[in-house]
Amino acid sequence: MMGEKVETENLRENEMGTLPVGKLLRKMSLPLIFSMFVQVLYGLVDSMYVAQLGDTALTAISLCMPVQYLVLGVCIGIGVGVNSILSKKLGEKDEQGVNRAAGNIFVLIWIVSVVFVIMGLFAMEPFYGLQTDIAEVLDMSISYSRIISIVSFAALHQVIMERLLSATGKANLTMIPMLTGAVVNIVLDPVMIFGWFGLPALGIAGAAYATVIAQAVAAVVGLFLNLKFNKEVRFTGAGFLPNGGIIAEILKVGMVV
Repeated sequence: MMGEKVETENLRENEMGTLPVGKLLRKMSLPLIFSMFVQVLYGLVDSMYVAQLGDTALTAISLCMPVQYLVLGVCIGIGVGVNSILSKKLGEKDEQGVNRAAGNIFVLIWIVSVVFVIMGLFAMEPFYGLQTDIAEVLDMSISYSRIISIVSFAALHQVIMERLLSATGKANLTMIPMLTGAVVNIVLDPVMIFGWFGLPALGIAGAAYATVIAQAVAAVVGLFLNLKFNKEVRFTGAGFLPNGGIIAEILKVGMVV
């Protein structure tokens, strides 16, 4: 009985190498597809509520889509790189390598977050100035994109938390932070845009705040799931020491995507 129990647990832990290919593909691909849908959903929900503010606001948020999809694209690219390197280290049973990779993933997204902060502070005004000379549209576009860029660390952490779970065969758990973020965004959007419950009406900026808050909540939920269920990945102090080879490998795979 004890031997059967241990064997069952081992199979569950190593299902990335034991499940039939077809079943594994379905298990791993469906949450990834759903993740991309949820990320796009943030923008769609924002547009739906912002449209109620008028044509000017809808035009402004439409201009913001390139910036939003840039952040999304970087998140997905890094996420694919994370999956690749972690799966490789886990397959090699390199526990120390897994921990180093996990730590350096965070080093990378912190660096990327700083880049997005700089972009949000200094690049938004000239970027949108090339697209419109309507002052109201310009101000709204800058306001929304600046928040999305400066607080991009929320989206980055959400995606990385999901990819850490996915890389170790726990793709089903990634649905929890995704759904949490989507629900929080849908609830907060009208509250922050129109100023419900005595809160100030923030307009298009409220849509941006609702999005980044939802992503931050999803990231926290993802962190909890990793700490509780993802025993293959350990976050250790030594793992956070920058390793150029690991970071370069993540970027190499992510840039190909």
